[in-house]
Amino acid sequence: MGELADAVLLNHPTLTKMVDRMVSDALVYRVQDPKDRRKVLMFSSDRGKALTARLNSLAMSQEAHIVESYGDKSTNELKRLLERLIGSST
Repeated sequence: MGELADAVLLNHPTLTKMVDRMVSDALVYRVQDPKDRRKVLMFSSDRGKALTARLNSLAMSQEAHIVESYGDKSTNELKRLLERLIGSST
């Protein structure tokens, strides 16, 4: 959970609450690591994978709309600025 919290820029308690809710909604499930009982592995359920696919499709559609509206150059600049902003908050 610590590695995931760092990757998604959330503190550990907030991430734990989010994951607990995702488990309750049957989007992910946890399994104890058979090699290291101190670790818990997390996997997407079929329902979670379907939601991920739908959200990825929506995100790609939104990106295509932005490119159509503002062009490749402005879209790439926006991505660069957002990546920089995210990088500065870690």
